[in-house]
Formats: sequence, structure tokens, C-alpha cells
Amino acid sequence: IFSWKDVARSFDYDGFEIISKQQFEFLINALAAGSKSGSSIPMNWFWGRWYNAKGQLSVFKYALQAKKSVSWGQARPWSSPEFIASLLDIAQTDQYPIVRQMFEIPLRSCPDLLLINLSRVQPIWTRLKKKMIDLLIPQFLTMSHPQSTNVLKTVNEIDPSVIEKGAISLYISNPTTLTSILDILQSLKGSGTLDRLLANNDNTNGTYFVLDLVCLAQRRELVNLSSWLNQRLSDKSTELKFASKCVEFLTRKMQTSNNV
Repeated sequence: IFSWKDVARSFDYDGFEIISKQQFEFLINALAAGSKSGSSIPMNWFWGRWYNAKGQLSVFKYALQAKKSVSWGQARPWSSPEFIASLLDIAQTDQYPIVRQMFEIPLRSCPDLLLINLSRVQPIWTRLKKKMIDLLIPQFLTMSHPQSTNVLKTVNEIDPSVIEKGAISLYISNPTTLTSILDILQSLKGSGTLDRLLANNDNTNGTYFVLDLVCLAQRRELVNLSSWLNQRLSDKSTELKFASKCVEFLTRKMQTSNNV
């Protein structure tokens, strides 16, 4: 069955690249005339993985500058998880620096939309997605953004791992944010996010974060520290490793206290 979407995808060949606004307008006008789609072309014709990532990216670059000749299917380009997913895919090629620069636009203008729609891109956890979330999550976990509460609730409903990974990264970069992190986790009651974080044992830094978090949660009477420790030490396969991390954690705390 003939499809104009397939026609758009036929430009996925070696050598195709849009290098000027005039070339982009010619392409879009030709597709619009042939498809009789009206004054704008749906950008979902260009979604997905292209063999020629550079050519696909050139279309996106000029589409972002276009006013009325393309339709994003949403009010704004950065409201589209499909668009973001396509960019993340392209970023896994040698086009990473260009894609990274393109994300500067939503980082400044609509960080809330970007974080929500990055969360909708699943199960992709590419280098650029992690980078973007690490840049975005601090302003929400520290309540610096006016929509922090609503955004985090939405993200938590979509993909709780975004908040969990973001909380660990934020703590590693700035341990003094622990109180703010727990405040947020308490506001997400019933989500199970706090319980999942307290069960984390993925890596050394993650373990330090969990130990610091459980101590603060104990002081707020959110968890029974003795029961939690007994449960973690009951697993014979990880008992010695976890006990060693506890000793390292306490040593760090003592050294920090002595330096104050």
C-alpha cells in the first residue's frame, strides 16, 4: 500500500543531508503537495531509527526552526516522546555533540516537559538520557522549580527509576541534598519509591546513599533501623560485603565529624 510516510523515509540513504533552510522548505513543500496534507507535514514521518543518522538529524534541525510547515502532533516538539527517542537514538552515533547541543533549548525553556517526556522514553537508558536527567533532576528534587511537586509525581507514575537514579546521582554530587531528597520521597506516599531505594545495593556510592538515607529516615521514624539492618544482614551471600560497606560508611562519617 502506497504511503507518503514511506516516501519521507525513502530519504534515508547515504549522502542525503539538508544543509539550508531553502532545501528544507523545498522538501516539505514537495511532500505537502504530493500528499495533499495541507500546509504542514507530520513530523512522525521522520521518527524512528534511520541508517543515515546525519541526514535524519539535519531534517530535525531545520524542522525545529520551522514555524508552520511541520506538525509535531503535540503543542511543542519537546512534548513528543517519539521525537526525543529519535534524538537519543541518533546521539548514539558520531552525531552526539550536535544532539547534545540541541537539547540546550528545552533545558532552558521547558525543563519540566523535557524531564517528563524523557521518562516516557522506555526502556532506553542511553548516555545522553542519563546526562539530561542528571542535569534536570536537581532542580526538581530540591524544589527549585515551581512545578516540582507535580512534575515528580508525574515522572514517578511513568517511570519511578528516573527519580531513584536521579536521587542517587544528586546525592553523589552533593550529599547535603539528602534532606530534600527524603522530603520528596515522603511526598510520594504509596509509590514504593522510598522502599525500593532502601533496598538498593547496586554499587558502592549507591550503598552509601542508602545508609545515609535510612539513618535520616530512622530519625523521622519512617523506618526501624534495627529491623532494616537485620534484614540486610540475613542474606548470607551479601552479608560480608554489606557489613564492610557499613564500616566504611561509619568511618567516613567519623572522619567528616572530626574535620568539622
